[in-house]
Amino acid sequence: MDWKLMVAVLATLFITAGCFMERTPVTLHNNLGDLEITALTLTGPGDKEKPLEPMDPAGTAELQLARGSYALNATDGDGNAYRVDFTVEAHPVSVRIGFLHSIGFQRTVKVSDGVYWTGSGNSLVTLRNRAEDWTVWYVYCDRDTDPWSENRMGAHILEYGEELNILVNQGIYDVMCEDRDGDYYAIFLEADIRPGSPFVWEVTPGHLKDWERSSSEDDIDQGLAHSYGIAPVTVYNNLEDLSIWYIHYALAEEPWVFDLLGSRIVEPGEDFTFRVDPGVYDLLVEDREGNTYIKWDVHIPEEGFYWSVDPGDRN
Repeated sequence: MDWKLMVAVLATLFITAGCFMERTPVTLHNNLGDLEITALTLTGPGDKEKPLEPMDPAGTAELQLARGSYALNATDGDGNAYRVDFTVEAHPVSVRIGFLHSIGFQRTVKVSDGVYWTGSGNSLVTLRNRAEDWTVWYVYCDRDTDPWSENRMGAHILEYGEELNILVNQGIYDVMCEDRDGDYYAIFLEADIRPGSPFVWEVTPGHLKDWERSSSEDDIDQGLAHSYGIAPVTVYNNLEDLSIWYIHYALAEEPWVFDLLGSRIVEPGEDFTFRVDPGVYDLLVEDREGNTYIKWDVHIPEEGFYWSVDPGDRN
């Protein structure tokens, strides 16, 4: 073989081998609050499994990996399992092992001061106790077609300022929380829970209801979930041929709260009423085509507020 050709072939093989030997920096992060990762394995191309060192809370680990697809399997100190799938290309990769990667919590876990996680699924429900001097002992989160099941708090209670995160599968859910004696409760009906869009419910004093003053179970089914205050806000659909799919409100300069409609739709000529405490609010409506309609800095007195949404309100 001509020596020049041989050199060219060897050079090509060397460069090709070098490409296959290239490694990319990968940083692993333990984002499990106060929980230690006690077991950690990495599965790479060819389904080769490699054990890794345990990780302290908030700890990190540095790896050098070839390009390809990987799966990281972790177990925390309470025996809960997690899985993170990731791909390594040419640029450095940061992989964070967090609670959303849980395969399913065996029980309700306190992961840090005032923060609890439970459940299994691809979607997240977060409940925060913002009712001062009120303690949550029971939390229920079930599909709207099912009866209430187990208490999601387990052996824990939710004090003022604390939060419970519940993993569920995508669907329509009812959420309810109660105090120790069951005297007061708060309920949200038909929450539309989806992956990648956490449902956050901040329970305030205006949400609390007295069981003795609830006239019947029908009252709960017909809208107590939207009676959070004393001022009624009515949204009337005056959009001719467009239905309203989403309604949000927010205290001025605060983020929008969850969609109030859940699985409901407000057709042209129909209205929807919810209640808030008197104050200054921003109101937002979205129709089925994704058009938004906004009222900024609306003063809502005890007597309430009526908004006839028409095409002129389009944002």
